[in-house]
Amino acid sequence: MGDLVATDVVISVPVDKRDIGHGALQKNVTLADLTFGDGVLTYPTGGVPLPAKEKFGFLKVIDVGLIEQASASGYVHKFDRTNHTIRIYNAGTELTGGVTTPAAVTLRMLFVGE
Repeated sequence: MGDLVATDVVISVPVDKRDIGHGALQKNVTLADLTFGDGVLTYPTGGVPLPAKEKFGFLKVIDVGLIEQASASGYVHKFDRTNHTIRIYNAGTELTGGVTTPAAVTLRMLFVGE
């Protein structure tokens, strides 16, 4: 079994959810659904790597990533802006590298950046 990689993260950004702020704040605001995990691949040390910022519609930087938690998963997901990853926690402790990831989860995320 291998670790999840950025190409295992499926991004869905409907056209009407791209740049929903229309630059009013001099920032791009995008709502996206991210799906990853299959119950076979393992959690990489440091979190699930995300595809390049351009895949989310950003050219310079993602300043903020807010996550609507998947209610039934029992896990807490956090965006790590510095490392451009999603970190997964169970009972307050981050999953360790090499642990099999949960079955597929879809997270709704709000991104703000340039």
